[in-house]
Amino acid sequence: MSAAPTWSQPGYGAVAAWLGGRTGLTFPDSRVADAEAGIRRAMLRADAADLGIYLRDLEAGRADLDELIAELVVGESYFFREPLQWALIREEVLPALRRSRPAGQGLRFWSAGCASGEEPYSLAMVAREQVVDPSWTVSILAVDVNPTALEKAMADRYSP
Repeated sequence: MSAAPTWSQPGYGAVAAWLGGRTGLTFPDSRVADAEAGIRRAMLRADAADLGIYLRDLEAGRADLDELIAELVVGESYFFREPLQWALIREEVLPALRRSRPAGQGLRFWSAGCASGEEPYSLAMVAREQVVDPSWTVSILAVDVNPTALEKAMADRYSP
């Protein structure tokens, strides 16, 4: 079991613990400085100068939880990120799934932490190229704790 993160002030840890209870986000020691900076940016936008008051405002719904989340999640997403992962999915995972299931059965995937959607759309492209039988259905559930990123994903608009 790992030790609890070391926060520069207990108030940061309290905000992070409250957020973790709401979203499941956690911050290892290696991310504490980034998390504190993100909390400070969210507090600045909320015009909050005190960590205790900011936490009470979050708890009461007077501070914008979505802004805090946006400041604290990594949100890195792009098409076909991690080429070795995509090669494994293309060459081993999808063929094994096709072989192990009866004809016409569907495949369901869950893309957790999808950010703005590039990874689940990449998965859709790979599945479409690999699952050529039209009787097969492929569904992808893409989720993220950042509603702003999800709005971008649902808009399905990306630059070239």
